[in-house]
Amino acid sequence: MKLKRLVTMLLIFCFVLQGCGSFAYIEDDSDVTEVANDETVSVVSFHEKDNTAFIKEMPAQVCATEDGIYHIVYSNFVELYFYDFLTGIDTIVCSKVDCNHDSDSCVSYLSSNDYYDFYIYNNYIYELVKEDDGIFLYRYSKNGSDYEKYSILYDNNKSCNIVLGRQENNKIYYKCITDDNIIHICGIDLDTGKYSEFGQFDGEYYGINAQHIFECGQDIYVDASHYANTEEDLYKEVIYKINVENNDSELVYESTSDINVYQNNGYIYVMDENNDLIILDNDKKVSLDEYLESSGYGIFVNDTYVCLNKGYMEWINKNGFFASGEKINEETDTNIYIYEFESGECFKLNELNCYVIDANGQEIDDYDLESILGITDEYCYIYGGSSTLYMLDLSTIGSDEVLLIKLNI
Repeated sequence: MKLKRLVTMLLIFCFVLQGCGSFAYIEDDSDVTEVANDETVSVVSFHEKDNTAFIKEMPAQVCATEDGIYHIVYSNFVELYFYDFLTGIDTIVCSKVDCNHDSDSCVSYLSSNDYYDFYIYNNYIYELVKEDDGIFLYRYSKNGSDYEKYSILYDNNKSCNIVLGRQENNKIYYKCITDDNIIHICGIDLDTGKYSEFGQFDGEYYGINAQHIFECGQDIYVDASHYANTEEDLYKEVIYKINVENNDSELVYESTSDINVYQNNGYIYVMDENNDLIILDNDKKVSLDEYLESSGYGIFVNDTYVCLNKGYMEWINKNGFFASGEKINEETDTNIYIYEFESGECFKLNELNCYVIDANGQEIDDYDLESILGITDEYCYIYGGSSTLYMLDLSTIGSDEVLLIKLNI
């Protein structure tokens, strides 16, 4: 059987997945930074480049590459570790001899940063660093050497706050909020170190999710919340398209209810309140309402599948400000679904015959799947609670057994 042959190959791979790093579950207010009245930024975000998954959703922050997994360790300090698939060794990303990894002199010491965002491109690790004279992007090699200030992220002599968003190939997109409450939509070219500004929004009336700034062709798509500015106005979720050549913007989608947005392979996918999957600029809409138990699903898309789930952590909104919400709705895999484009089938994960193995290749009977963290061509990454990460092998969807690999990093 195809799956059994695949499992045999994967067991060889899994025997090396035995590391010592760990995640800490984050649920107190100190782990959340209020940036502006439009969003709460925690240590979370999700970024994707090629077939590399940058998974930065609570409570995990990892970058899964073909060589191993970069991840954050929360202990006395916040530090960056790398788990090597080949050797099975989990080690801090630092090449200095006798380094205590407890100050800014160590490149993997991240406690001086607010967001702990890191990105990987062309064998370099990039991270945001705030200094008295500005906000900069630093970079260093994957072994933790050659630490250097690479570029400034905004330099118009106004104090500002920057929230990094997605990476698309050699670009990182982000928002910059200046003291006049103007939100600047920007992107930095990692090859040149130069940033560009594509458009502006008035922060009094718009809230921008930095994770929902997308590149498609010659356009930048921005998912925004539009606040009511008169008694007759309604709150709206809107998507603007900005032309990178002339910075002209165009409203291409609006809804009076919350939506979820994702980008893949040149298209913007929108999941609306009716569980309709809409592909912008493609005139295509797929209704998934008959499969899903309720509305409000997050979406993750590759060329073959749409993975959907309701998040286990909800936030409350008070007077226009996001605050740390209590853990009021812990979801399980009953709220994880997989829709296949070609067949039009929608699978409910907990109704599939899942074959779950741990890092030692041993079968697991007792497991939890709480929240999807990200997707690549080959895997859907799922948080399982208690510092666990699962890799769902998407190639086994539709087989007699669906393979899940549990990693303890």
